[in-house]
Amino acid sequence: MTEIAARCDKHTLPCLVNLTADAEEGSGVIQGEKRDWKTYLAQHLAFPFEAKVDEASDEEIFGIVDPGPICYGDNLTVIGVECDDDKYGIVVKVKKGRKTYDYPLCDLAVVDEKSPNCKLVDDYRIWDANCRW
Repeated sequence: MTEIAARCDKHTLPCLVNLTADAEEGSGVIQGEKRDWKTYLAQHLAFPFEAKVDEASDEEIFGIVDPGPICYGDNLTVIGVECDDDKYGIVVKVKKGRKTYDYPLCDLAVVDEKSPNCKLVDDYRIWDANCRW
């Protein structure tokens, strides 16, 4: 099994992705079956939960334009799974104050590290960073 397949193996990150190495040794080709993250997370996450934005946008880093209403370090309440977007991955519905927004789950960290949600979100973020593309 290749290094990538080992990192993304369904036994390492349950219910995320099935990967198998190509039959030819050393070919480097990995075949996979993408799991339905939207449904899986919607069924297994306990809503609502508190999360913190822990990834900064390019706008915030380089100060090119106004980064918008949600910035690095903001605390948000995640209230549901919204969609699976080709560009942003799983998008969740969040509340900041009285307003609701859609925001990429891969940019959020669960505040309560003892919550079962923490492991689920961390697993998704690892998969998103290493296996989605």
